[in-house]
Amino acid sequence: MPTFPFISLRRTPPPRFRRIGWILCVCLAPALAPTPASAKGPEKLKVIALADLGQQATGGRPQTPGNTVATVHFAGEHHLLVTFPVRRLMKRLPDTLPTDDDRMIEAVLVDIPSGKVAARTTWRVHDAGQYLWDLGGGRFMLRFRSRLVTVEPLANLSKSDPFEEHKLLTFDDRIVGLIVSAESDLLTVETTSRPLEDVTKVAIKTSDADVIISFFRLTYTPETVIVSHAGSVRSSIPLALPLTADGYLDISEESKGRWLFDYLPHEGKKLELSPYDTTCFPRAVFVSRSEFVAFGCRGSLDKVEIGGFNMKAEEMWEQGFTDNFAYPNFSFAPASGRFALGRALTSVSLSMLGQDQEPVGDLLTGQDIQVYQAGTGRAVFHTVVTPVQRTGQNFSLSADGMQIAVIRDAAIEIYQLPALSSHDKQEVKANREFALEHATGPIRLPTRTRVAAAVAEATPPPVPSAPPPPAPAASAQAATPGKPQVIENPIPVGDVPTPEGRKRPTLYGPDESAPK
Repeated sequence: MPTFPFISLRRTPPPRFRRIGWILCVCLAPALAPTPASAKGPEKLKVIALADLGQQATGGRPQTPGNTVATVHFAGEHHLLVTFPVRRLMKRLPDTLPTDDDRMIEAVLVDIPSGKVAARTTWRVHDAGQYLWDLGGGRFMLRFRSRLVTVEPLANLSKSDPFEEHKLLTFDDRIVGLIVSAESDLLTVETTSRPLEDVTKVAIKTSDADVIISFFRLTYTPETVIVSHAGSVRSSIPLALPLTADGYLDISEESKGRWLFDYLPHEGKKLELSPYDTTCFPRAVFVSRSEFVAFGCRGSLDKVEIGGFNMKAEEMWEQGFTDNFAYPNFSFAPASGRFALGRALTSVSLSMLGQDQEPVGDLLTGQDIQVYQAGTGRAVFHTVVTPVQRTGQNFSLSADGMQIAVIRDAAIEIYQLPALSSHDKQEVKANREFALEHATGPIRLPTRTRVAAAVAEATPPPVPSAPPPPAPAASAQAATPGKPQVIENPIPVGDVPTPEGRKRPTLYGPDESAPK
């Protein structure tokens, strides 16, 4: 699950309270799209108690509502990777830093049919940030400060150490954001060398430091993960960029209440996509290489909606939201055209909170989890669970989109989801085969894109897993080669560029013109 929590939709925070899009709080509200009565609903397949896997009663430390209690991810068709904090004696390490907040994390590989533990290990992490990302195919990425490694416990189950770590990337600077794309083929890493003004479990607040945003293409062999540096940009502010390994989504305002989406491939020609009617800046998230969803507003900032879009210039569906929630998180299954969206429900609207308050503690009432068919917006699964986890990872969609695992109270529940309809299969096939050029070259953001990205930062989009609150990195060789592209003269918050290179809609024919 790549990641973005969010800035409130109701206002633009002052510069010193800017927050990275994937770890902040966006005030949205859920849409409950019912499954047709004729369709077979989800079936509960298995319940596995966390205590049977070794979770201690208090989870290793007193729990604050919203903090991570446990994580769950599918590892292949018949296994889960489950992690949770535990109490262990910890020796002082030679490289211990004053800002360290060490935790011991138990990781267990669970056989779903039997509920038995197939393998287990313990990790020592050094801060309260997210430490685990799903790379697909049973592979996972771990973060220890600013060092990234991979593990593949299912493939290595016959070895003496199924959780053997393999080096991926190491940075001198501290990591302030990590995003894995929906297709697991692009890794975005954001780093800064400056000290942090404040680090919390909810938001990242940085000084006016340079932030280097580095892009890495990920390819996979049976033996390893191949990482290829695809470029870097330098910014004075953290940016939430709606991009894939193949292209970037440029967002511009055509007129009041109407926004334009342009897909700018890293290699190839620009695609003009469907416009989106919204009275607030649209926040877009790619759910596959050829589909994305965007959050917008209808009149009031409290009236939030979501729309689904494809690369054929179609707005496929649109739904309104009714409840208050924060901290959206995603889990993707692009092969089936499905994605799961989790939201922390709140007892009050964020408009009732103070300017810089986040919904925490008793304000979080439950976690709403839905699985959507991306092509139609139909919800094929819906539940509300507790405890709430602001960073998500308490739900996981299987790679084929046919099962979902959720953490409810002190147990993991696995559900069988309805099969794809013939229409769904046709939609998925058409979108997967749409002729987008696969890019292999460098990723560089053109001027229009850079401007749009700077605007988007002021109200960042929700995204797939929440990036970690940063921690100081141990000294190591930086893995990002090359000189970063500089993002110059970003537009001040509140200013919006006019579209360039795109003709405005008109009712006049090709040989007609407006009267002078």
